[in-house]
Amino acid sequence: MRLSSIIAVLTIATAGAASPAWAQTAGSQQAADEGRFEVRMEASVSQICGAFTSTSGSTVVDFGDLAGVNAGQALPVRTVATDVAYICNEPNGFLRTISSQNGGRLIRTGSAGGAGNEIPYLVGGTGGDLAFALQQLQTPVVSNAVSPAFLLGAAGPLQVQVSGVRSPVAQNGIFGTTVFAGTYVDTLTISVTAN
Repeated sequence: MRLSSIIAVLTIATAGAASPAWAQTAGSQQAADEGRFEVRMEASVSQICGAFTSTSGSTVVDFGDLAGVNAGQALPVRTVATDVAYICNEPNGFLRTISSQNGGRLIRTGSAGGAGNEIPYLVGGTGGDLAFALQQLQTPVVSNAVSPAFLLGAAGPLQVQVSGVRSPVAQNGIFGTTVFAGTYVDTLTISVTAN
């Protein structure tokens, strides 16, 4: 308690008009005469807040050929982005936003989507503050994460699921598909912003 009152006195003395050099040394001399010396300890910690991976900044999830799976039949849920660590030392935590370039639809390359050119899929999240139910990402999903677990890094894997496109009824023994042949793509973007 004595230390804080001394600091307050020193702050008042230095906050006003500049004191003459002899007055400043007199204060220092008084502290030395009383047999004490004050040292203020100080350090800083830079902000680190983001989604980090030891590999590249992107990964590919290949669902394979969906023509062999009946339309409406969901493939097993796949867990992806397991190597992403969310690290944030901001006391108020962070916001994680996951958005889909095509609104939660795989779009056939070379097309603008629409009938016969798109396959909807679902995305969900796991990992405490970052968890959310499987859903089509027609709009971005925002999670607010505030936990000491993120100081050292915590996982927040995603789950993805897609359904097949094979026609349920064969015509002359051949099954058609509900979409055109081609490669279907979408891009999920994960962004982290400190609160």
